[in-house]
Amino acid sequence: MIENWGFLCLKQEMTQLLLDENLEAVTLLKFLDQKIIRIKTEEKDWYSAIVIWAGMKEKDWKTTYKYIKEFKVDSVEWYNVNDEVSFEILKELKEVTIKATTKGKWYQWVVKRFGFAWLSATHGNKYKRHPWGIGNRKPRRVNKNHPLPWHMWDKNVTLKNVKVIAGHVVNNENIVVVKWSVPGSRNSLIRMYM
Repeated sequence: MIENWGFLCLKQEMTQLLLDENLEAVTLLKFLDQKIIRIKTEEKDWYSAIVIWAGMKEKDWKTTYKYIKEFKVDSVEWYNVNDEVSFEILKELKEVTIKATTKGKWYQWVVKRFGFAWLSATHGNKYKRHPWGIGNRKPRRVNKNHPLPWHMWDKNVTLKNVKVIAGHVVNNENIVVVKWSVPGSRNSLIRMYM
């Protein structure tokens, strides 16, 4: 069974709401204007999917799209090109699956990435933030999965069964309110699956 299709949002901010007499953490997502621009079929493309655009930019001689994402579906018979994804769909949703990219911290050393302790700061030590020794007599190479400096975070994350609290129109913008936190920085793209 392939996941149902979904829609695109931009992460805005986190805040708190009073739900059932408890103060709960929520995330506000901006629902983008979007529509279906292409339908992929098994006869042509070997699989069934719909392609959704959001954030259209019109230039002098062509139209470009800021965000284009593909959603695999079981059957394409219910979808048509140029069908708009309506904000009203949120009234029926209780839970969604969210796919997003975490906030990247670029290249980090082992003290921040793995929580290594600093080495001695006295007696002329010049290597306070260095990793452990990485060499063995055998196999004469760095062992696999050895903690070393590299890029930190910036990974794809999937959250399942995220509760949708409400959808509101605020300052002519469609806002989706979901429970708890959503990975990513402000204005990062969020894919939501029904």
